[in-house]
Amino acid sequence: MTTHDTHTQYKLRMPPELRDWLKEAADTNHRSMNAEIVARLLRTVELDGREKALERVGYEEKETMPNSDYRNLSEVKRQLEAAMSQLDRELRHLEASQQKGE
Repeated sequence: MTTHDTHTQYKLRMPPELRDWLKEAADTNHRSMNAEIVARLLRTVELDGREKALERVGYEEKETMPNSDYRNLSEVKRQLEAAMSQLDRELRHLEASQQKGE
């Protein structure tokens, strides 16, 4: 059974600028564009899942965690939030560029 037999196809429309950016990222990562898009979506889903799991554990987990581990996790969270904000800004910029071109 091939991947085509087990994976759902989905037609996706995107701004040309985003397509170019994804193509460049795919080339850099030695992936097809499809594999690049899937990898990025999976990473987003995994991050969302981890965040929800941490919320379920709650604040009391901080109390049992060594301070250095908590600081490291806090720094990673800060970096991820900054990266997500940057991606959001870039996406809004691409969307605005596309709307101007219409």
